[in-house]
Amino acid sequence: MKKVLWISRHKLDSEAINELHRHFNDFIDITEKNILFAEDEKQSYQQLLDLSHDYDVIGGVFPAQLWLEILKHPEFTNQKELFVVVSKPVMAEDGKTRTFIFDHISFSKLNKS
Repeated sequence: MKKVLWISRHKLDSEAINELHRHFNDFIDITEKNILFAEDEKQSYQQLLDLSHDYDVIGGVFPAQLWLEILKHPEFTNQKELFVVVSKPVMAEDGKTRTFIFDHISFSKLNKS
């Protein structure tokens, strides 16, 4: 069973959860956490390490400074499968407001050495 951690103030919607189940053949346990990452990239990376040590698959809405720090650490990306939820914009009924709906999930193990 894969232990999945979703880190965001946005909850995973049912379509995303269903896609995770399909991707992992229903062998998953999903935990959702709402975390405010530090502005400092090293501190935010340490927060991610502290949160993710018990999980196999990590996803979320991460700030840019954290993504840059993740890319600097192949030891993390060799151990964890990362995913992002990709949404697409749609125009709301008022014709002015843009909202987003689920499109798909992209998985990546950034360094496969």
